[in-house]
Amino acid sequence: MTQMEPKMTDELDTNYLDTIAEIKAYHDDDDEDKGEFEGYASIFGNKDLGNDVVDMGAFKKSLRRRGAKGVKLLYQHDTKQPIGVFDNIKEDDRGLYVKGRLALGTQKVVRFLS
Repeated sequence: MTQMEPKMTDELDTNYLDTIAEIKAYHDDDDEDKGEFEGYASIFGNKDLGNDVVDMGAFKKSLRRRGAKGVKLLYQHDTKQPIGVFDNIKEDDRGLYVKGRLALGTQKVVRFLS
């Protein structure tokens, strides 16, 4: 686990974003072959670069209605570029947690991973 301390400054530098992050990595040859991934797609209470903040409960109604299989895994939010499937999506106290698989046979994923 790596934890970084935020840089405190009065000046706004638009070339980078300082943040506290927790990075966890585990490599298993089997995971690479399957294209499996999991982690948080959204963290509640964080302000993004567009000044949007996602609150707890933001995804509940949609997830109840669609389920994980009803949410498309898209490249850059482009509905013409699906790149895999979600196996599990849940909202917890921290944010929107996802688990899925990349479609390793698609050109977009091959280019993305290379």
